[in-house]
Amino acid sequence: YHLQVVGAQLQADRIVTLAEYQREYGSKEVLVERYLENTIRDCGPEGENIAREVLFLLTTENGTRPLKTRTELAVELGASDGQLKLVLNILSGAGLVVMFRESTADFYQLVHNYLVTFIRQQRQADERARYRLTQSQLNAILKKRIQELYAAGAVLGILFLIVTGK
Repeated sequence: YHLQVVGAQLQADRIVTLAEYQREYGSKEVLVERYLENTIRDCGPEGENIAREVLFLLTTENGTRPLKTRTELAVELGASDGQLKLVLNILSGAGLVVMFRESTADFYQLVHNYLVTFIRQQRQADERARYRLTQSQLNAILKKRIQELYAAGAVLGILFLIVTGK
């Protein structure tokens, strides 16, 4: 499967020589990450977050790929069954997730162990980016508050001068 993902990306970009591949990508990891991102985008604007969460929920901290039912995923996500079903169909169709039919329920699992690392790393990068955004927003608020305090101090200073007549 790993070779299918890499091969599909190379074919889509019309990369036919090793030199082109090394110049454009450098490693197969770049192609796998790109394939993941393209598949997530295929889920549409409303489904992108659900797709990211589904992929994350189909991994564990210790690098395994747990089996989960659609009901379990829906409960953990708080997503509608219709939207979740669409996302699971797209992820399955792209070969990232496999479905196992059993008499009690359909179970879903990430296809390969190597995807766990990519998904977990992507989540960590997203969280770091969110933290940086939050930190920059906090800095902007603090800067605004300091400016407001300086302005209030200037107004109080002027009022003091007026009241004291100096």
